[in-house]
Amino acid sequence: MEKDRKRWMKIREAAEYLSVNPSTIYRMLSAHQIPGIKIKGAGWRIDRKKLDDMLEGEMEERERRWNKIFDF
Repeated sequence: MEKDRKRWMKIREAAEYLSVNPSTIYRMLSAHQIPGIKIKGAGWRIDRKKLDDMLEGEMEERERRWNKIFDF
């Protein structure tokens, strides 16, 4: 991981990273759609590596489904 990138992101940082509203991040965390941990007194933290891995897996799955539909 790059030195200038923190491993743990706050809600606002994750929202900027994904180009969404912070309320979307809260909804996604509540629905267990993205990996995160709630730290008592500090709020939510999202692991950048796990988020990237999850997004990569989503893209690979969508590509597999797309290829299956169009028989590539």
